[in-house]
Amino acid sequence: MRRSQGVTVPALRIRSVTMDFVDSGLYRDITDYAQDSPTWVQLAAEIGTEAGLLVFVALFDSGAQFLTRSPMAAA
Repeated sequence: MRRSQGVTVPALRIRSVTMDFVDSGLYRDITDYAQDSPTWVQLAAEIGTEAGLLVFVALFDSGAQFLTRSPMAAA
């Protein structure tokens, strides 16, 4: 272990999960395709992403409400 600005960090660095040269080409192809898509497609994807998150939150909340009101929660 070595100290760096008052913080102890391991001397051996763990390689982070990053894109290598094989993945970066695919990533650029996908982002270029998304950037070149029509505005209505970009808007639909944006709304779909937001709606998907809202549906997930609603399902999570309804599941939590169901579990807290179930007879098994009192036991």
